[in-house]
Amino acid sequence: MKFDHQRAIYLQIVDWVKIKIVTKQWATSKQVPSVRVLSLELGVTPNTVQRAYSVLEEEELLMSKRGKGNFVTSDFSLLEGVKKQLATHHVSHFFQEMKALDYSNNQIHEEFILFLHEKERKEGNT
Repeated sequence: MKFDHQRAIYLQIVDWVKIKIVTKQWATSKQVPSVRVLSLELGVTPNTVQRAYSVLEEEELLMSKRGKGNFVTSDFSLLEGVKKQLATHHVSHFFQEMKALDYSNNQIHEEFILFLHEKERKEGNT
C-alpha cells in the first residue's frame, strides 16, 4: 500500500480495509488479519493499525471477539451503505478533478459516456 503523507495513515488504512470488505476480498463474518500481521504487511506500527481497526469497530464494519480477533460484519445493508459511500467519494473526486481542468458539467457527462462506450467496445459488450 502506498501512503499519501498529506492524510493520516490510519484513515488511509480505514479506507483500504473498507475496499477489501466491499469487494469481498475480506469475506463477511470471516476473521481479518491481526493487528500485528497487518502492521508488518503494511509497514506501519501496530498502534496505527489498531487505531484504524478501532474506527472500523465504531462504524460496526469490524466486530471484535475477545481472545479470537476481529471479524467482518455480516450486516448486508451496512456493507451496501459503505459501498455507496465509497462510490460517492470517488465520483466526487472525479468531478472535482474534471472541474479543475475547466470542464463544464455537460462536458464531464460527455467524457464519461464516451469512456463507457469505449470500455464496452474494448470488452466486446456492445
